[in-house]
Amino acid sequence: MAVCPACRLRTAQILFFGCSMGNVISSRLGNGYSFNASTVMKTLVCAGVFSLLAACDDGKQNAASPAGKAQQDVFHAEYKTDRLDLQVKAGSKFVVPVTVENTSQVVWSSGKDRVHVAYNWLYVDEQMLLRDGVRTSFSQDVAPGKEVLVNATVVAPKEQGIYLLRMNMVQEGVAWFSDKKVKPLDLTVIVN
Repeated sequence: MAVCPACRLRTAQILFFGCSMGNVISSRLGNGYSFNASTVMKTLVCAGVFSLLAACDDGKQNAASPAGKAQQDVFHAEYKTDRLDLQVKAGSKFVVPVTVENTSQVVWSSGKDRVHVAYNWLYVDEQMLLRDGVRTSFSQDVAPGKEVLVNATVVAPKEQGIYLLRMNMVQEGVAWFSDKKVKPLDLTVIVN
């Protein structure tokens, strides 16, 4: 928090998530100060971190301005593997080596707000069999433009048949990459 020496205005960072038309999720004022909004700001329509210039004691100044770049989209990736079809035992656990490239402008976190390599099982007609496959974590953050080889742990369906294994990524608590228009990697799997 910064304080203007001339008018003693206090500046705070306000985190704004989504396009919820003015819903302030959290504020960091520090030093025991709190944020009281008497009007809802309807001008903040995109995610990001903004600075809020709080009113002086005379109540004459209010302003909101961007504090930097808006939060950017992590949902950009490309997948590669040498294995396009597999044969596995029903219910078995196996590994699929997948190279994942971060084609976004944002670091994929291996800590807070982490991104995982995961998978979905589909029938050959692309109907979903299993949405939430086992997660495989990155051992470290993945910078934009970097490729990482991940040995993804997969558990096969319990019934024999031919399936599609959709290698996908997920930002926990946010979305699957394929739901954000990132093309997943589909492998044909024969389960014996």
